[in-house]
Formats: sequence, C-alpha cells, structure tokens
Amino acid sequence: MRESDCFPGGLSGGHWALLERPERRVTVVGGGSVGKQVIRQLVRRIRVPLVLVDNKSYMDKHAVAGQCTLGDVGLQKADVHATWLRTRGIPCVSYACDIQRVPDGVVGARGLIIVCADNWRCLALANRLARRTGANLVRANVQPAENCLTVSAFGTGSELDACAECSFSRDYYNWPEDDPFGGCTESTIENGRGVTMALAREAASQVVSAVLPIWSGHDWDAVINRSVHIGLKPYSVTNFILPRNPACRHHASERYRIIWLARGPRVVTLGNLLAAVGIGRYDDATLRFDGVIAFSARCVDCGNHTSDVVRWLPSDTSSFGVCAVCHSVMRPVDSERNQEVRLEELEPFWNSRLSYWGVPSGTIIEVTHAGRVTSFALGIEVTA
Repeated sequence: MRESDCFPGGLSGGHWALLERPERRVTVVGGGSVGKQVIRQLVRRIRVPLVLVDNKSYMDKHAVAGQCTLGDVGLQKADVHATWLRTRGIPCVSYACDIQRVPDGVVGARGLIIVCADNWRCLALANRLARRTGANLVRANVQPAENCLTVSAFGTGSELDACAECSFSRDYYNWPEDDPFGGCTESTIENGRGVTMALAREAASQVVSAVLPIWSGHDWDAVINRSVHIGLKPYSVTNFILPRNPACRHHASERYRIIWLARGPRVVTLGNLLAAVGIGRYDDATLRFDGVIAFSARCVDCGNHTSDVVRWLPSDTSSFGVCAVCHSVMRPVDSERNQEVRLEELEPFWNSRLSYWGVPSGTIIEVTHAGRVTSFALGIEVTA
C-alpha cells in the first residue's frame, strides 16, 4: 500500500496511537473475507465496542478458501467473529440477521458503520441507518475478476455530504423487497475467482485508513465524501470526490434527533424516559417502538387467548410465549411493527423496567407529545 496515494490515515503512520473511545461503537456489516480482515486490523488501532452484523453462515467452500476453519462450518459468521473478539477481551454484540432487523440504537452516539457486504440492498439499508442516526459510513467494494477495490467514506454532518445512494440509478433498486440477498454486485458472481487474501487485506487497510481520521477528528475532512479506487496488478490508484446528488432517493430524507442513553432496558423504566422530557404519567402522549408492542396473544392450536399483558417483539410473527393450556406457540393479536401506542395503554407498566416486557438494548423509542417528537436510544448492555 502506498500511503501517500491513499487515505491519510495509513497504517504505517507513527502518529496513530491506540484510540480509545469507549462511549462510541463501530458497526461492521458483512463478515466475509473483507469483513474478517477489517475486524482484525481495526481492533489493533481502535479500542472500542464492536457491533457485528451478518445473516449468513460459513459453508464448506469458505473453509477451502481459508475464510474459516472446518470447525466453523455451519456457524453464523457474526457469531464466529464475536467469539474471536471476546476471547481477546473486546466487547462486542453480534446480530446474525438481516440488517433491516437491527435496531437503530445499536449504532450508538456519533457511531460509525463499515459496510463490507457485496449487495446493493445491504448498502442502501446501511446508508439509511447511517442517515437516520447521524453516523458516518465507510464502504468497501471488491471486484475479484478485475483484482481491484474501491473504498468510499460518507458523512452525515452536513447537507452537502454525499450519501452511499447518491450514485444509485433506478436499476440499483430492482431487487425483491423480501430477498435479503438481492442486488448482488460483481464480487458474488460465480467466475471461478474468489476474494484473494491480498485483495481482502488491501481493502481492509484502506478501510482502516479511512476510519482513523474520522474516529480521531484528525484530517477527517480529507476523508469524508471521497473515494479511492485501487488496482493490484498492475498497481494503480485513482482518487474521486463524491458529489451530492440532489435527486438521490434517500439523501434528503428527514433525520430525527435521538437522545442516546448510557443505560439499557435492565435499568431504565418508561417513567424514567418520559420524566426526562417533562411528560407525566397521565399526559396525552403516543409512543412508537422499533419493534412490535403486543397486548394480547392467541394460541395457534387451541385458540386460547390472553390479554392484559405487554410484550416487545421483533415482528408480528414472533412467538409471544407458550400456551398455558396446550403448550403450543402463542402469536400476537392485532399488532404491527412500529405501531403507535397511546401512553394510557402503557400506564400500568410505568415503573416496570423495560426489559421486563422484552425491550432489548439498542432499541429506539419515539415519543410524541404536544406536537414535539423526541427519540430515545437505549444503551447497549454487553454480556460476555
């Protein structure tokens, strides 16, 4: 890697000490060849909690290619990387699911998202997550057939900042909405050549070189809204400035302000949240959760119905619990994701810890009162 030709945070720079930012988090999306190298190179330079997102598991071909060991075959990539990090004392949270199911609050205050996935849909969803939460985004894209890579950095601090979808044409959005692997880029085409170790390491080096200035605030203006394209054989470097596209489908979408909480649902109660913004127990307010709030459920087999309870669920098809009559699965009744809930419906649970009714860490809770909207992101509670 020729540091002078690339991003200014080159790994060989002696002024880059170990950067500790315990109150901030880095979210790495994609745990394949590039994601694995990014995680390993990143933790050598930044001591920070990591959030890992990947909905795929290791297969035999990954072991043959050297991405994992034979013992990892069949395991979720996010969980394998999380185990590796925890054995080294690095706090992390893994989400072995589609990025669309990751709560917004997971990104954290002044967070950073690194996208190493190889499909347009994942990039678009990560971009919207960054735009909503005010996080910076760094994206690595590799093309094994051409033996080259591109790393781009996007900011959200100014309306002049480009976003990852500013370069998208209409064709980029032609993937099935229910297909988590839609919109694959060239690197996933079966062409007999996977991502080589040299290509993955070079991509990871460039990602970390872009991350360090953003994380430290040193020369970050030289990174944001810029892209570097590198060919390995022969070695070539081309730098681009990423322009804002006024016609971008999601660039100008409204961002809502979020209050980031250090504590999580095992400590915080609904009363704690609302008291912080001057809302009383019997005030007229509505709440919207990053998930499903169900007040009743019905057994899928015997039809047994239960009510007068409250529970947070990731989706309206999630299990509410076990039926007390036939021990089959209970499903929520008349519930949908992100629905509005009146405060009077939650008043009986005012002093209950949010974890009591299943609210997970990192969840966004949006409160509307007297025409004013305030959002809270619950803190991440990391367990070993």
